[in-house]
Amino acid sequence: MIDSTVTKLEKSVDNQLSLALTEQLLLHCIYSEQFHLPAAFKTSFQLEKSSHTMHKTWVEQSETRWDVRAAHMARDDLEWEIEQLRQQNSQLRKDNRELKMDYMRLESRIEVLENKFRTMARLLQ
Repeated sequence: MIDSTVTKLEKSVDNQLSLALTEQLLLHCIYSEQFHLPAAFKTSFQLEKSSHTMHKTWVEQSETRWDVRAAHMARDDLEWEIEQLRQQNSQLRKDNRELKMDYMRLESRIEVLENKFRTMARLLQ
C-alpha cells in the first residue's frame, strides 16, 4: 500500500515538475527570441537551477513526511504495546491474589489434617 502511495506521489510530483519546467521553458523561448543570446544563456541557467531546487525541495519534503509518518507509527505501536502490558499486568495481579488465597486455604487445610493425625496418633498409643 505504501509503495503504491509513493508511486502516485512521484507521478503527481513528476507532473507538477513537468508543468513548471514547461512554463519555464516557454519563458526561456520568449526571452531568447526577444533578447540577445547571453540573456538566453542566463535564462537557461536559471531554468536548470530552479528545476534542481524544485526537485531537491520535493525530495526533502517527502523524506520529512515519511519520517513523520514512521515516527507516528512507532509511537502508536509503542502505545499499543504499553496498553497490552498494562492489561497483562492487571490480569497477573488478579491471578496472583487468587493464588495467594488458594495457598492460604490449602495451608489451613494442611494444619487441620496435621492436627487430626496428631490426635489419632495419640489415641492409638
